[in-house]
This record gives sequence, C-alpha cells and structure tokens, in this order.
Amino acid sequence: MSALPGLQKFWKDEQGVTLIELTIVIILIGVALPSILSMMGLVTVHSARNGIMEEAVALAESQMEQIIGKKEALWSWYKSSGQFETTESLDDGFQRSVTVTHLSDWGDSGLEGWEVEVAVTHPLLPNGYRLVVRLTKYH
Repeated sequence: MSALPGLQKFWKDEQGVTLIELTIVIILIGVALPSILSMMGLVTVHSARNGIMEEAVALAESQMEQIIGKKEALWSWYKSSGQFETTESLDDGFQRSVTVTHLSDWGDSGLEGWEVEVAVTHPLLPNGYRLVVRLTKYH
C-alpha cells in the first residue's frame, strides 16, 4: 500500500454516515412526510370541489340563458311561466331545479314580475349554487 500513499490518505479522511446521523434523517423525514402528504390531500380535495363548483355554475348559467332566450323570443312567455319549472338529475351526481315565483307588486313600483331561480346541487357541494333573476313582461 505504500505505492499509493494518496489513496491511503483518502480512505482515512472519509468518515461515512454514522448511525446517529442516519437516525436523525429518518426522524426528520418521518415528521415532515405526513405533513406534506396531508397538505397534498387538502389541495386535491379543494381542487376537486372547485371543479365541481365551476360545473355547477356552468349548468345554472346555461339553464338561465335558455329561459331568458325563451322570454325574449315569445312576448307572451309570462302567461305560462310555469313551463320553466323543472327538477332534473344530471350526470355526475348534479341535480338542477328551476322555480318561478310570481311577484304581483315588485317592490313599491307596482310592476308585475317573476323571480326565476336556478339551483344546482351536488353531494360534494354542501350549499349548492343558486342563480336568481327577476323578469318583467317588458324587454
């Protein structure tokens, strides 16, 4: 071994990882990893809930657009405003319902009106989503 004195010095300076250092690293990983995984789980749940909310908003808005389109296309729409009232089960666990309430004296204005509410619910959306608009006979 005297032929390679540099190599001999290299091996003497190399300490390696002690059992204490390895134990500390394992403990740190054991403490940090559950917190990181918990955080990732929460992010996933919130992301899924936001996706469901976006879908609920889109379902409510599309139904409301159809109702307003029918109102604008037919001047006598108010005579059969109940035609808009529905309750339907949609794909992926969504349920959409439309209710129409007649307002004989809208505020103090004396106008006749109708309040149309589109509500979309889903098992993962505790409060669901509601879209409400008030309509009159006039454009």
